Amino acid sequence: MGKVVEVEGGKYKVLRFVDSARTGHQGTIYPHVESDEEAVAHQQQDVHRQPLEPQTPAELTR
Repeated sequence: MGKVVEVEGGKYKVLRFVDSARTGHQGTIYPHVESDEEAVAHQQQDVHRQPLEPQTPAELTR
């Protein structure tokens, strides 16, 4: 991982991405590059599961 994404002027690093085929849970942890804040994106899919790329913090508001 380690990819850095910019959202509204803030820079976040992709710390960890989890995609569990067993549970259908997908999640990504993004620590802010310049502070101790973290953003977490996750979703649960039950039917017709499709693999997704790690989401950016901006996509959390969709």
